Amino acid sequence: MPMSSPRRCVSIAWLYPNRILQEYTEVASRQTHAPYREGFFAMIAELERVAFYVQPADMVFGLRDPDDEVYLQTATTANAVLVTGNRRHFTEPRYGSVTAFSPRAFLEQASQR
Repeated sequence: MPMSSPRRCVSIAWLYPNRILQEYTEVASRQTHAPYREGFFAMIAELERVAFYVQPADMVFGLRDPDDEVYLQTATTANAVLVTGNRRHFTEPRYGSVTAFSPRAFLEQASQR
């Protein structure tokens, strides 16, 4: 079975500050995610093992959800792109130096190189 676009993106690279892993842990701990909790925590442990720690830039982008600012701050520090399925909060194609891609668009762009 072929992997979905988000799953293939996960295997490319991860950059994180502690706040992102804390958010993932909080989300995984929600009662609504109880059936998936073991898988969530296994994913978080794997991210901690293979990801690169990045100190987020101290800047504000004016997103609707202030908790999402850390993703752009991290990408800015690392001179990286942002790959997200959250198009509701990340509505623009660029935020300063950061280009925001959906998982599918990122893979299409990456395969053209």
